[in-house]
Amino acid sequence: MSLTPQNVYLDYTKKLLNKISASDLLISLIENSKSEQIRLESVHFLKEIGPQNLNVFKILENLIISDLNEPIRRAAFDVIIKLYNREIKASSNLVKHVIKNENGQLLINLIEFLSKVDKSACKKMLVNKIKVFQNLNYIDSLDNEILEKLSFNSLKNIAFNYIFKKSLEALFFRSQKNPLAFDSFNLE
Repeated sequence: MSLTPQNVYLDYTKKLLNKISASDLLISLIENSKSEQIRLESVHFLKEIGPQNLNVFKILENLIISDLNEPIRRAAFDVIIKLYNREIKASSNLVKHVIKNENGQLLINLIEFLSKVDKSACKKMLVNKIKVFQNLNYIDSLDNEILEKLSFNSLKNIAFNYIFKKSLEALFFRSQKNPLAFDSFNLE
């Protein structure tokens, strides 16, 4: 039998592997496989197995910070949210990295998570992120005093609208670069 995420999980559910062994095999696949699909499935099965040790947390944190594949970063973040609530609150490096470097679904996931945990800290993070958007001329400038007085939901909407706008721009750019790309805006 070949080593695949499905086989590891199947052996775990049949009690042929314990949680630690199954987690170690999945981590080995994540770290050594050249297949993005195998790596992504391995992260998903880690979530199902539910290992809760610091070593697995650090590996998932490293995936979020340094992996080039966004679906893998998002999946790792989902596992951390499910299994490591206390650790993510304590891991300011991870939170700071996502805030600084992400502008897509992973940032949305972090905002949603932090809004449930610590709304005031999340509001400060949103204000700072919106200031970055303003400095990059992605959104119209708001006076800092006005920005600080906006409600959490207003700030969240500004950030989400920016992320949505950037994703539409990326989609448009790809369709312009590739004339054979599907263009959902010109359907008749």
